[in-house]
Amino acid sequence: MSIYQRGKSWYYDFQSRGERYAGCIGQVSKTVAKEVLARKRAEAAEGRYSTPAKKPGPLFEDMAVEYLQYYQTTRRIDGRSLSSDIRWPLRRSSRSLVGSA
Repeated sequence: MSIYQRGKSWYYDFQSRGERYAGCIGQVSKTVAKEVLARKRAEAAEGRYSTPAKKPGPLFEDMAVEYLQYYQTTRRIDGRSLSSDIRWPLRRSSRSLVGSA
């Protein structure tokens, strides 16, 4: 796929050197969009196209701790916390994930 239109904006999507490049060109004519695409492809081929740094996703263990804190404060049945019911499976799965890495 090279360029495509969504609503009034043009977008580009192509691959070069095994990397995928995609972005919004904006509300321009199709001719201008093709020119921008040609410029982006040339930059990618020459190695001058800089993609934004990818932010690493959160670790499972961090999310599990955060979820347990949320669960303890918001989920209660009959005045009794259910966190102990889910703490054991989360502990067990986080250990197996850490052990397999």
